[in-house]
Amino acid sequence: MFRNQVRRGIRAVRDGHPPAGLCSDQGTVIPTYCNNTVVCMPPAPNETADKKRMREAGLKLAKSYLENPPLIAGR
Repeated sequence: MFRNQVRRGIRAVRDGHPPAGLCSDQGTVIPTYCNNTVVCMPPAPNETADKKRMREAGLKLAKSYLENPPLIAGR
């Protein structure tokens, strides 16, 4: 199904049309719903502390994301 969608998009571009599903408005954010965040943290002394740090960092990032959704920030 994905390959067929890619083929249709390639044919549309070949024929001078925009591919279906892409937003071509200048300055518009194309939502991908994929967030990757790199957080630098010093090594934890043990596995328990490491799990606790990862959980705290994840909760902090999740709260930040909910308070300031990146796709809505530009509106």
